[in-house]
Amino acid sequence: MALLRIPEENRTISGPEAVAEYLARVDIDYERWVPQQAFEPDAPPEAVLAAYSREIDRLKARGGYVTADVIEVQEFPELIERYRVRGVPKVIINERVQFEGALPEPQFIRQVVLAVDGQTQPTDGEEDADA
Repeated sequence: MALLRIPEENRTISGPEAVAEYLARVDIDYERWVPQQAFEPDAPPEAVLAAYSREIDRLKARGGYVTADVIEVQEFPELIERYRVRGVPKVIINERVQFEGALPEPQFIRQVVLAVDGQTQPTDGEEDADA
């Protein structure tokens, strides 16, 4: 279930179509991808790219992108240090918002909206319990 809470507007949007429509207004494409084949958390980049190849190819064609990458952070110790990577996945958006681990979908969307709005992450007391 897609659920987006917008505390500043005292508003909750639910359902994948409604969430996608709201995010489209701020130029965010929302898609939920299901891998074509299962892969382990420590799978090599090739396996991750293969699992999502259909979606990646579609996204590349639609956006005019040329490449897609999975970065194996162990191969880049300077990135581990720079971004203080302690777990995976580590997501960094616009150098402002960072989080580790697989967040529930509402929290992930909230972090993307914060980054697009030019905000930093909320402090512990500001973040909605579900978002």
